[in-house]
Amino acid sequence: MGEGNLLFTVPPEAFDPPPKVESAVIRIRKEREAPDEEFARFLKDAFRQPRKTLAKNLGSRYGRPVLEQAFAALELAPTVRPHEVPARQFSRLFSLLKDEGKSNGQQREEQH
Repeated sequence: MGEGNLLFTVPPEAFDPPPKVESAVIRIRKEREAPDEEFARFLKDAFRQPRKTLAKNLGSRYGRPVLEQAFAALELAPTVRPHEVPARQFSRLFSLLKDEGKSNGQQREEQH
């Protein structure tokens, strides 16, 4: 993930032949390192069947109650499809589900 900033625009006259649009120079700064393998697997699962809902795609990996809670926390509709979710939300969703998975795992261990 990163943040993009517009540095300046470049007029069509700066090119030969001049385009019919104005160009721009941008800077993108990475906020953190590349995603880890676990996050990459999460994204693959999320987009496994793009026409299905995100909840359906992630349902086999996380329980329905966990997903409902995470979606509510991020104000995501239960019927949202993967392509409708902003990139930053995927990172937040992953963090919530990862944390929830840890606490559920601890609860399961305590019950046994």
